[in-house]
Amino acid sequence: SVDSSPRMATPTASTPEVSERRKKKNKGQSIMAGVADKFGFSNKKATKKNSNVKDKDKEKSIMGESPKPSRRRGTGKTIIEEKSARRAKSSKKGGGAERSIVTQMKKEKEKEKEKEKNGEDVEAEQVKTQTKSQMQTENEDEKEKKKEEDEKEKDNQKSQASTFKPNSQRPLLKNHDPEFCNEKQLEKFTEFVEYVKSLGVNGLIDEFTTMKGYNLEPFITNAHNAHQQKNRYKDIYCLDESRVVLSQKENMRDYIHANFVKGPPLINDFICTQGPLADTIVDFWRMAWQENAGYIVMLCELMELGKKKCERYIPAGPGDVETYGEIKVTLVVSKNEDQFLYSELLVEKLGGPEQKIRKMYHWQWRDWPDRGVPNSAAPMLRVLREVRGSRYRTIVHCSAGVGRTGTLVAVEYILQTIMAEKTVDLKEMIRDLRNQRAHVIQTPVQYAYVAKAVLRMYCIVTKNIPLSCQTYTSFSNDLTTIVNTPPPKPA
Repeated sequence: SVDSSPRMATPTASTPEVSERRKKKNKGQSIMAGVADKFGFSNKKATKKNSNVKDKDKEKSIMGESPKPSRRRGTGKTIIEEKSARRAKSSKKGGGAERSIVTQMKKEKEKEKEKEKNGEDVEAEQVKTQTKSQMQTENEDEKEKKKEEDEKEKDNQKSQASTFKPNSQRPLLKNHDPEFCNEKQLEKFTEFVEYVKSLGVNGLIDEFTTMKGYNLEPFITNAHNAHQQKNRYKDIYCLDESRVVLSQKENMRDYIHANFVKGPPLINDFICTQGPLADTIVDFWRMAWQENAGYIVMLCELMELGKKKCERYIPAGPGDVETYGEIKVTLVVSKNEDQFLYSELLVEKLGGPEQKIRKMYHWQWRDWPDRGVPNSAAPMLRVLREVRGSRYRTIVHCSAGVGRTGTLVAVEYILQTIMAEKTVDLKEMIRDLRNQRAHVIQTPVQYAYVAKAVLRMYCIVTKNIPLSCQTYTSFSNDLTTIVNTPPPKPA
């Protein structure tokens, strides 16, 4: 049978389509041949390989896989990798160029900065040089000024042979400090305590009564009698034998109501004097300067119970300056503490070729009543401990210079008698002190207070042993009772 269905015509060599396909095939083969020649493999192989690769890629594409990139022979790299490498190389070359430009710009900027810095450094160096030169000039001026001051100071030192610091304490030997007692000294302490304990306050008052009128014989007071206007109280005498004699100057006398109290057992000298009068302040400072006083202990107020007891003889406040004759006094420091007003004074002697300056210390005990006694013995021991180590004399005064003043000196007298390992004789103590300063210790309660202060020291020495402190407490209470008991009214 004959198939009657229509069929596609098979293209022949003479048809245009066949010719076109052949041309394209030949063109592709020519390209592949050129590539093969370039990379050194035959056109056949390249064509076959290329055909195989295409077929494999086609199969992978059909299967949904990514075709494997072709690799160059000899390099082992794909075309894409080679292109990437070429781009990176090109980019690297370009980056290097850019970096070189940036580096060059940085160098130029650094050079500019360096120039600016050099300019600033030059300017700074100029300023530094100017400053250094100025400082050298100032230093030279300061050195010159200091040199002048040093020379002036040396001149002053040459002319101030007697300048001193009274607060410089000499080494106080333990055998003079009641706080440190050896066995023998403690024995004498205990002996005195037992004596006081046996008498009691009333017994001591009776003992004082027997000594009340004692005074030195012969009782010579010619200077006192010749200068009544310089005596605060007419019935308080100044003994000729122990009085302080002032150096005589034109229109100035040698008299002042003051006496030395010194000698064994005392280790430092006291000057007992009255509170200055308005016209004896200059004499007071003449004496303080002449006798090299380091401390002035004032045991009274300027006014007591509405009566004038002493004139002001130091400046009123810190920084104040007063001149008393040839003596200029500056109050440097003033401080209130407990019963005391402490003052530090600069004392300068004016006139003459030599100008001298000294430092003195003023202690005012402000709550000690006239003809009475303080409530506590602790302040007494505190004052004595301060002045005991002084290298210089201590001036002590109240109003008359015998009651409160004599009481303070009497306490130190007994303490140093004990430290000398001697037996205390209260009557002998009264005689010795009054032979130097008449009328020392005015009242029976002052006499008893001397014993009270020594008992308080004994408590300190024995480290507050209850028995010793019990003796002190009992004695102190009895004395307080007597002091506070008003005297009987006259019949």
